[in-house]
Amino acid sequence: MRFRRGLISSTASRSSAAAATTRSATGTRPTAKPICASSATPGRRWRPSTATPSRGGLITALDCDFRVAARKSAKFGLNEVPIGIPMPAAYVEIIKYALGDKVGALTTLRGELYGLEAAERLGFFHEVVEPDQLLPTAIRYARCITPDCNVAYAMSKRALQDATNRQIDERTVALDALLPNGMSDPGNRQAQDLRRQEIMHKGK
Repeated sequence: MRFRRGLISSTASRSSAAAATTRSATGTRPTAKPICASSATPGRRWRPSTATPSRGGLITALDCDFRVAARKSAKFGLNEVPIGIPMPAAYVEIIKYALGDKVGALTTLRGELYGLEAAERLGFFHEVVEPDQLLPTAIRYARCITPDCNVAYAMSKRALQDATNRQIDERTVALDALLPNGMSDPGNRQAQDLRRQEIMHKGK
């Protein structure tokens, strides 16, 4: 779990699977490329980056060092379990590192979607700002150190995350090997089908 040195700036996050972009914190022309929320070894990048998920992306956000949200009406949560999707063990380690064991268990097992204020109280974000301050704040976090301190940053980050990274590297593979069984469980399949029907009904 070598978390990215970066920040998620988000106005809405409804699940943990979403597209995102990265932006250089040091250049005047950001370069964008996809970030995948499914990385089992997150954050092995040590250079500054800013990720901005569009719908969803909480796992990607928790994978970053800093998280900032805009003060808008939005829902945030990890809703895999209530729709019949087992949370991958590698993701669980990311969640526990970012939110702590107690909040990590609450948000993973209940799968509730929280409004902005509740999400802030639970520690989803390091800061909540007005919408027009979202990008400047994201840049400020991403530029929290100068490039000549990147090695010091990287070494400190490795030390902070060492126990979690070891857990991911050494133990989650065996647990995640069981995911296909969980996904194909009849009860989980029923929950997935019901959720799919709800989505299709809303789209009519």
